[in-house]
Amino acid sequence: MSDINLSQSMTPDVNKVAQTLISKHVLTAKDGVVKTTSLQIAKYFDKRHDNVLRDIQSLDCSREFNALNFEGVKYTDDKGEFRPMYEVTKDGFVFLVMGYRGKKAALFKEAYIQAFNLMQNQFAQDPQTAPTSFALKEQVELEFVVATQAAALLRMDESSKLLMTRQICESHGLSPKFLQGYVDEGSTKALTVLLKEHAYDLSARRVNEALLELGLLEVKTRPSTKTEGKIKKFKSLIEAGFRFGKNLISPQNPKETQPHFFDNAELFDELMGLVQAHLDKKPELRLILGGAA
Repeated sequence: MSDINLSQSMTPDVNKVAQTLISKHVLTAKDGVVKTTSLQIAKYFDKRHDNVLRDIQSLDCSREFNALNFEGVKYTDDKGEFRPMYEVTKDGFVFLVMGYRGKKAALFKEAYIQAFNLMQNQFAQDPQTAPTSFALKEQVELEFVVATQAAALLRMDESSKLLMTRQICESHGLSPKFLQGYVDEGSTKALTVLLKEHAYDLSARRVNEALLELGLLEVKTRPSTKTEGKIKKFKSLIEAGFRFGKNLISPQNPKETQPHFFDNAELFDELMGLVQAHLDKKPELRLILGGAA
């Protein structure tokens, strides 16, 4: 439902409704073109968004007109998931809603068109004072807040944070060129790979248990995305362990991290020296994990 109060006892002022649409950032100026979104159209015309998406996709217009006036983008829903949406120009709006009927629909058609004209005129007179894409700005800011919290909770390394930042930028059509000067601080490999390459006769499971007891690693949990009520466990390096590696985003699930260790022989030997010394002091751990006392 729309959040604009339409009194039934009097004819609503189209000018006021148009100004309200602008003030609520229902329309935005992007690259010199005033646009609204399919999500906002659904809201103010009391339609389901999936039905508006279907209407746009089934419009009997040329490919050229469609490409110029309906741009497929993504937005983040209340669950933090990406959903499809269209950015719609004035011409696209008029073409789309011409079939929408009813007194309220007629009012919003007129108010929308007036708001489009007001914003386009303002932009033409002074591009610097034209309203910008506040909806996009607020959405991007919210995603960065969520990403920052996730990075802190999952103890992500700098390269993973940069990757997440790049993905947020690209998902909104923003240039990530300011990230080009940053480089990864060091190549890493999974523990299993490094143990094999450096000929250590220890299993990754045994080493991970030792790292947990040494305070270099911790076990974190998250709700399962497949089974309701089930908890999934994963390992994460903590601050003391960052000398030897970093936490990457798990390829199996972006809500998990995966400890990786620097592909540096000297550092890895130092790490394994700590592990071996710990195992030598705790023969019971070797027995539990299948090794000889």
